[in-house]
Amino acid sequence: MAEERDILYLLNLCGATSEDKNPKIKKIIKEKRGKTIVGVCGVIKRHTILPAVFLAVNPKYQGQGIGKKLIKKLLTKYKGILFLTVSLSNKPAYNIYKQNGFVRIFPWRKLGNKNDIWLMIRL
Repeated sequence: MAEERDILYLLNLCGATSEDKNPKIKKIIKEKRGKTIVGVCGVIKRHTILPAVFLAVNPKYQGQGIGKKLIKKLLTKYKGILFLTVSLSNKPAYNIYKQNGFVRIFPWRKLGNKNDIWLMIRL
């Protein structure tokens, strides 16, 4: 029960919708500290052709390399084209994705008057 609660909390942090919180999640990798799940990363098969990556780390544990560790584990387990959206103002997340072969391809959504949310892809 606590594990499920931790996962749902982290999915909410990364902007997952109710559509994402179901068996369409193809892979999920968890990072724990004690009995608490402090980070999750995985692949969601949405209504699009390409699978989407999600990554969330509990704010109390950010800056400790957990996100980097999770994305590296995911990429060793999942082969194929992946995409994701990321806010350019979220520099740590953007840098993790860029360092792991994701490239920015076009603006996805505007926040205010700037193109802050970008689509990234990894071939």
